[in-house]
Amino acid sequence: VYFGLNSYAFGAKVTASVDATSISQNDVIMFKIEAKDAESNPKVDITPLLKNFSVVSGPSQQTSMSWINGKMQTSRNLTWTLVPMKTGTLTIPSLSVSVGNKSFRTKTIRMKVSRGKQLAAAKDLFLTMELDKSEVYPGEQVT
Repeated sequence: VYFGLNSYAFGAKVTASVDATSISQNDVIMFKIEAKDAESNPKVDITPLLKNFSVVSGPSQQTSMSWINGKMQTSRNLTWTLVPMKTGTLTIPSLSVSVGNKSFRTKTIRMKVSRGKQLAAAKDLFLTMELDKSEVYPGEQVT
């Protein structure tokens, strides 16, 4: 699900997106900032997200380049894995994104978070193993 940014600067386009807008409280979402045809990586302060979401991981960075009809196109992405902190309609607010010396603002993204199923308590795991050798040398394979 893409939510385009309302600004262009010298051919650069910035978008914010999530992989789902309807999730349960136990689910995670991928939140991505993408800067197309940008000369540098986007920089963004995600502090406003922390009101409704916890960051599980990120940001991870990805850069791709392609040639289409003789024109080079680039895409620079920052991606976070987020988990909602509560249920209801949550908002990823408009964020300020800097690319080089240009500033952009993302559009607000609304999400519906439903109550998740209660996770069952994990039972203890017991594992038994049998080895093919009773004595081995350091680095020797054991099966």
